[in-house]
Amino acid sequence: MIVGAGIEYPLDSSTSLVAGINFNNGFTNALKGNNKINTDLGHHGVPNMLELSFR
Repeated sequence: MIVGAGIEYPLDSSTSLVAGINFNNGFTNALKGNNKINTDLGHHGVPNMLELSFR
């Protein structure tokens, strides 16, 4: 799932300032397999990311 928003602000007739924010949320586990050191513990990793962009 990706959710984002942005804005563009004109500075003059040929220049503008652009900013945005995005959030990326992964639904699936990125790690598979068993924990080889402690077998009572499992692996679990879901990728998440927050991105800020300016131009």
